[in-house]
Amino acid sequence: MKKPWEKSLPALLLVVVGLLVAQFLSFREELLPDKIYIHTQPAGAQISSPGARSVHGFQLKPLVKAPGPVPLERSEKSRFTFVLDLWGYEQEVIRLTPEDFERRIEVRLTPKIPLLVPALYFIRDYIFSFLALALTAGFSVAVVIPQVKQRAHQSRLRKEGKLIPGLVLNDYRLIRKLGEGGAGSVFLCDKREESRDVLYAVKFLLEGTGDEAAFQQECKTCRDLRHPGIVALLDWGQGLGFHYIVFDFVEGKTLDEVEEPSVKDVCAWSLEVVSALNYAHKKKVVHRDIKPANILLTAEGRAKILDFGIAATLDSDEHNSAGTAGYMAPEQLKGEVSPACDFYSLGVTVYRLLAGRVPFDGAGFFQIMAAQTRQDYQPLQKVRSDVPSGLSELVDALLRAEPQERLKDPNEIERRLTQFSE
Repeated sequence: MKKPWEKSLPALLLVVVGLLVAQFLSFREELLPDKIYIHTQPAGAQISSPGARSVHGFQLKPLVKAPGPVPLERSEKSRFTFVLDLWGYEQEVIRLTPEDFERRIEVRLTPKIPLLVPALYFIRDYIFSFLALALTAGFSVAVVIPQVKQRAHQSRLRKEGKLIPGLVLNDYRLIRKLGEGGAGSVFLCDKREESRDVLYAVKFLLEGTGDEAAFQQECKTCRDLRHPGIVALLDWGQGLGFHYIVFDFVEGKTLDEVEEPSVKDVCAWSLEVVSALNYAHKKKVVHRDIKPANILLTAEGRAKILDFGIAATLDSDEHNSAGTAGYMAPEQLKGEVSPACDFYSLGVTVYRLLAGRVPFDGAGFFQIMAAQTRQDYQPLQKVRSDVPSGLSELVDALLRAEPQERLKDPNEIERRLTQFSE
């Protein structure tokens, strides 16, 4: 697998080779036969021929820039005088005979400021090489080194098994933590090779070493759930000892973040949840963890069920106990799975949203389960005075400890909720 910076390497090499070729061509000299050439160090000096003398000195006739060719014939004179001028260097006067032209004529100019002026002309002469070097160094500093450091950082995080923003796990880059619960952490993520505007909610399950086959089967089942009231499951996998599940990211807030909602709003949201659950149950999928934290309220005010991460299928013969204490139905502790489990959790959710607390509470898990079995709770109407008696009775019917006695007909639940959502 190519490292990220390697994808840009061919383009860089092409540019560098082009610059080096340009440097090579700049040093090529095409010398014409029988022409006068004067080479100066550094090159580019103005070669002039002195004319008539005046009070100000020789009147110079510019001929060419070194190395030439000088537009004179060797047979014109027995002695030639040339004046060499180059910015930053002392003027040089040279006298040559026709015999001197048989050899290579080189004149080393004297700089007015040693070191500095020669350095400037050295950079000028090797500008293409310097550009190639600067481009390579800049690419290393701006691209290669940060990516190498990032990969080393990622490698360390992988070894430590830490989930923190910046970590890349199977192409998903963690941006920030959205929430954390008993089953794991949820991060806002984007994906490499995709636009940064495409975002995902990725849940990392703490039980990452569970039954891989069952996990894969449940994810495949939930992937097919497509309903306006369900946040879609898009992908899943395993890394760093975690199973992770990828959901479509929807802007909004969960219902546990809503303060003192009205009876009308809670009933309207519950209707949307019932519709989504009814759809999932027809697909033989039970959510098993309905609670305010797993119901998203979108910016448009619609309710969507989040996180089918611990969902179970009705076709499966073996189920583990899963759910959130205080919200899970008593039979879930025994591993039983049925639509009645989700409607029990919905009853707890409605109670929690309107009363500000769950109906069954206790010092620990088993105390909560015991309270559920004894039906030890205050009816919703006694906790909140503006709750209609019909809604309180609906919640009571949803909270029955025995699934056989519990209200679980989605059409009946919807009919009764509709009375209080309008």
